[in-house]
Amino acid sequence: MAALDWAAAQRLLAQVDAGALSQPARNRFHQAELATALGLDDLRHADAAWRSLAQGLEGHQRDESVLLLLGELRQRQGRIAEAVAALASIKAPEHRLQALNNQLWRLTATASQQQAAGWAKQGPEAEIWALRTAITQSFSTTEKAERLDDWLSHHPRHSFTTALPEPLARLRHRPPPARRVGLFIPLNGLLAAAGKTVRDGFISAYLRDSAAVKPEVRIYDTASEPMAALLQASRSTGIQFIVGPLSKPALESLIELQPRVPVLALNYPNTPMDGGTCRGEAQARPEAGTGFAALGLAIEDEAAQIAERLQADGRERVLVVRNGRGWAIRGTSQLARSWPHHLEEHAFGDIKTMTESVGEALQVAASQARHDQLAEALGTPLEFQPRARRDIDGIVAFVDHLQALALAPALKFHLAEELPVYASSQSVRGAGRLGDLEGFQVAELPFRLHPGPLHRAFSEAFDPHDANLTALFALGIDAYRLFDHWSLLSASDPLRGATGTLRLGDDGCIRRTLGWAVVARGKLSEVP
Repeated sequence: MAALDWAAAQRLLAQVDAGALSQPARNRFHQAELATALGLDDLRHADAAWRSLAQGLEGHQRDESVLLLLGELRQRQGRIAEAVAALASIKAPEHRLQALNNQLWRLTATASQQQAAGWAKQGPEAEIWALRTAITQSFSTTEKAERLDDWLSHHPRHSFTTALPEPLARLRHRPPPARRVGLFIPLNGLLAAAGKTVRDGFISAYLRDSAAVKPEVRIYDTASEPMAALLQASRSTGIQFIVGPLSKPALESLIELQPRVPVLALNYPNTPMDGGTCRGEAQARPEAGTGFAALGLAIEDEAAQIAERLQADGRERVLVVRNGRGWAIRGTSQLARSWPHHLEEHAFGDIKTMTESVGEALQVAASQARHDQLAEALGTPLEFQPRARRDIDGIVAFVDHLQALALAPALKFHLAEELPVYASSQSVRGAGRLGDLEGFQVAELPFRLHPGPLHRAFSEAFDPHDANLTALFALGIDAYRLFDHWSLLSASDPLRGATGTLRLGDDGCIRRTLGWAVVARGKLSEVP
């Protein structure tokens, strides 16, 4: 076990006659079984080992090593509240308290916003969940710091007051943000509509910020002048932080000029900057006054999340139905890279041929052909009903909303409506009725799943059914919030944003985890 050779440990443990052991030795044996099963990621045997261990410990105090194993087991099982309760019950010595509280706070971040809010109302460790909910629901760092101070004043004896988790300690002692921010976006040309929508999202978030002192924001039109001139103009006005650019060519130009201020790009670069890109070699994490990070709306984020969901649901043989657009092709490629099991891809052309294309993908035509061959061989007509193939247990759809509305009846027509459909967010963004997509499971923006004041402002100014405008407005909101949280960004303590749960990778790429929802009774309902 010390060598982490779990398979060898399991073989040795299998040779032990547990019934011949004294109760203390038997408890140690079951504890070793539990640790080994967790090391092998064998949750079924880990749970059995825990039940045997708990029975032997009945009436006795559980020590730190046992509670840590229980916490890990419950976390792996998705029983986050029980995992938090196990860790919180550890009576750690002072020199271990900081590490334990850091682990405890990271664990609360794995719960959904909906789960955390529910556990804050009742149940074990409700006060910790109340703090997590308060921090998550706070829009700005100023609001977060105020809520943290209020919580600490009401819980003076909590272990967090002795050893505040590191992300919260950084929040209390964060450096002031930049005083002048430059927003580099296109306001003319082909990307003007996109740039203006991002700008409106950014300014809406700026106005939503409750800070008494806010930065000065200057907007630079990347479609009007060369990047060198814009960067020189920003330097002359004392810009200390750059948000943007939005297009890849503009971003590549900015990277070549090596700006001397932090940059939050709103797309992913292709060429190195300080030794790497957010898609390539590692870079230093952004710190106050330095750094580079990139946030984009890549379909690859959704595809990777769909792959995780398929595996969690036990799917193994997947059929991908996609249109011919670039985003759908990239999404399919990412899914194929993330998928360890059987995957078939079927692209369709015109939406008018959807029913025929689905029938071909489900091999209904082959079923008809087998009937015809058999009837001809027997020389007699046969009663027959064609059926879809049975070797597929899930469908992934990279389609837009109108295409999704055609896909659903096509599946029903070919007797495949029982197959679960996992789709990207584009399938549910449109003016059509969601009720026609009943049962579709989708990765979706939190901006849509949790509409708040900023979503209402967006709906008043824009078409809320326009998929591109919705995502771009949400990108503008997150651009401002990431600027505000710049000194706090990390992988371990995510920011619940409008475009997803945002985590900073070691490579400078801000990765998004979208919300997961199902269409039920004509509405999107979030699921854990």
